[in-house]
Amino acid sequence: MVLLVKIVLVGDGNVGRTTLRLKHLGKPVDTMHKSSIGAETSLLEYEFDKNIIRFQVWQLSEKQRHDAIRSVYYKGALGAILLFDVQREESFNNLNFWINEIWSNNDTGQIPIAIYGNVRDLTKVSVPYIRVLAYIEKLKEFQSVKVPIRYFEGSVLKGEKLDKILEFLAQEYLKIVEEQKNN
Repeated sequence: MVLLVKIVLVGDGNVGRTTLRLKHLGKPVDTMHKSSIGAETSLLEYEFDKNIIRFQVWQLSEKQRHDAIRSVYYKGALGAILLFDVQREESFNNLNFWINEIWSNNDTGQIPIAIYGNVRDLTKVSVPYIRVLAYIEKLKEFQSVKVPIRYFEGSVLKGEKLDKILEFLAQEYLKIVEEQKNN
């Protein structure tokens, strides 16, 4: 079966979103005036569990740009990759902003999120792995999170853990498809 899945790629500026999308997340879809629309897209085919999943990846602008229209691009998304830089405390502190924006602007409500901590240089880690896991547990407890949120850590430049992220998002999407069949 061939399935089309829209996912959003978000996070602060300079955390590796563009590098991740251009190097590892499929063929860019050309659009005119990219910088004026607040989003850039790629299409990636991924085989999982005897299915071909076409991830339509929407890289949204950073939070300081295109605030007014960025919210429109969340519509129809069924998963998200949220990037932060483990060396920049501020990018970790902004995870709440991004999660709230994803869920409040998505017409399907809470969607699975893969949080990806970009590791550029292991000699300077401001946000340890265990701290991110504790953050996710608190988020689940206090925000009534009903969907999976997982943390992955690796080098965006090398595409580390990307296979696990895609597997996670594919698996969660197939669960949704199965639930819809049964209802």
